[in-house]
Amino acid sequence: MIRNDCRFRFAQSIGKRCSHLNAALGIQGGIVDLNYEHMRSFINIWLRKADNTNTEPLEGVFDKFFTLWVVYNRLYEEAAHILINRNHPTYRRFIARRGARVFSPPPDRIAAIDGVEAFCRRSNLREFIANSHQALDGIDRICDAVSFGGFYIHTNYKTGEPDLEKDLDFLDKAKHGCNISILSIIYQARCNLFHGQKSFTENQRPLVEGMSAVLSALIQCLLDSIELHTQVEEYA
Repeated sequence: MIRNDCRFRFAQSIGKRCSHLNAALGIQGGIVDLNYEHMRSFINIWLRKADNTNTEPLEGVFDKFFTLWVVYNRLYEEAAHILINRNHPTYRRFIARRGARVFSPPPDRIAAIDGVEAFCRRSNLREFIANSHQALDGIDRICDAVSFGGFYIHTNYKTGEPDLEKDLDFLDKAKHGCNISILSIIYQARCNLFHGQKSFTENQRPLVEGMSAVLSALIQCLLDSIELHTQVEEYA
C-alpha cells in the first residue's frame, strides 16, 4: 500500500511536469494518445500464444521468437510515439525531417534500440536486466552460441564475410551490461532471421532460445515503463 501511494505521488508529480513541458513546447498529444487497455489486450493475446507454444520441435522455438517479436515491435513503436510526442532528443532529427507528415513511422532500428533505452531509461533498463535471471541466461546462451557455436551476427559489408571482431566486441559489452549492445544484438539477429540469413537447423536452437529469453525480459521492462507513463498521463 505504501509503495502504491509513493508511486501515485511520483506519477502525479511527474505528470504535472510533463504537462507543463508539453505546453511550453507546444506539443499536441492527440495524434499519439495511447489506448492502454486496447494495447494490453493485444499484447496479452500474443503473449498467451508464446506461452502455449510447444518448443520441443525446432519450429516451436522459432515460432515463439517470432511471436514475442510481434509484442516487442508493438511496444517499442508505442514507446517511440510517446518520445516523439515529447520531442525527445533521440527522435529530433526524425521529427525535423518528417515535417508535416506527422503519421510517418519512426525509423525501426532506432526505435528498437536507442528508443527502447531512452524510454526505459538507461540506468533502469540496465538494472532490470541485471536483476533478471531470464535475461542474463539468455545473454549467456547467445554469447556461447556465437563464441563457440560458429554463428555470426554482423557482416563485413566490404568483404561479405562474417564480422567476428565486431560480434565479439558487442558480446563482450553485452556481458558487461551495455544496453545498446544487448538491444543491437537482438535486433541484428532478428534481421538475419527475417531476411533469410539463418538456416532452419537444430544447431540454431541455443541462439534463438537465448534471444527469446532476452526478449521476454525486454517486453516486461517496456510494459512497466508504459504503465508508468499511462499513470503519469492519468494524473497530469
